[in-house]
Amino acid sequence: MSGRATLGIGLLVLSVGFRQLPAQGDTTKADTTKKPVVADLGPMRTIEFDTDEGTWMNLDISPDGKTIVFELLGDIYAMPATGGDATLLAGGRAWDRQPRFSPDGQWIAYASDKDGTSNLWIMRADGSEAKQLTKETFSVVSQPVWAPDGKYILVRKQVDNPMTFYSAELWLVHRDGGSGIKVTESTKYANPTDATFTPDGRFIYFASWAAVGPYGQGPTIVRLDRQTGEYADAPMRPGAGPLVSPDGKTVAYVRRADAISELRLHDLATGAERVLRSRVTTDEEENFVPLQGGFPRMAYTPDGKALVLTDGGKIHVVGLADGADRVVPFRAHVRQEVPHPVAVASRVDDGRGG
Repeated sequence: MSGRATLGIGLLVLSVGFRQLPAQGDTTKADTTKKPVVADLGPMRTIEFDTDEGTWMNLDISPDGKTIVFELLGDIYAMPATGGDATLLAGGRAWDRQPRFSPDGQWIAYASDKDGTSNLWIMRADGSEAKQLTKETFSVVSQPVWAPDGKYILVRKQVDNPMTFYSAELWLVHRDGGSGIKVTESTKYANPTDATFTPDGRFIYFASWAAVGPYGQGPTIVRLDRQTGEYADAPMRPGAGPLVSPDGKTVAYVRRADAISELRLHDLATGAERVLRSRVTTDEEENFVPLQGGFPRMAYTPDGKALVLTDGGKIHVVGLADGADRVVPFRAHVRQEVPHPVAVASRVDDGRGG
């Protein structure tokens, strides 16, 4: 069986804030001995099929440019950057998503709810040695991105308070675990998503959804200077999914032009912008709290000459110089355990009484 595998994202939500970040943090090693939480869902059945398409596939490319990792239906796969059969790295009943390679290419950070709540995990590039780094029981942790030094991972964490359920903050977590360092305050910048570092690690860009209003104003892209602790609106139009290029000169992002989401490139030195792709997968601009991010996570190729992204169910490599588009074909075997549908008899009042 072959066809588009459509993501059913039934997760919680967040939001975000402000503050400067220190260089060091708690490096206490996380407890990785706790067994994953497995809910009793009653009798299960297995669904299996092969697919060459998917929806909202966050992805990344390895630092050596040889491997693409992507998420599909709550599992994480890897395949050659030239295309081919995808290998399952993280699967099962848990929802595993948003994979990102470490700067040395040896580890993959990702979000998973295999412990009962979405937390930060890392695993080897081959899927082995999975380790849980955060131990949240209420706050949803998502959208990991490695700092350039490879020691810390920046994540988006929901504020641990039922009264502020739709608020979140950015946190730095050491790769060995620990309590982490809060980067932003939920009272300052709401709903931060899609954080990205400059190559030297000094600046963090992220989309702040505080600006989203009833008339589709869109998220503001914010820049944090880690040396001074100062925040400033980046000099670009409202948009989502910002991503700094390997040379630190360009930010790729997605903005809504009328009803169409377009992929744009912003030159940080000159302020010049151009549209790289005039129509891409519709962004999440209408979503009040975009837990999955404002746009499926994309990646620059290591040489900075192209962007790898998902669009129209496929994985594309788009050249920055000329916009040349190449589809990277893949084939993934999907195996999912699902409970049987719950059927409840309900009498419908036909107005005749009795």
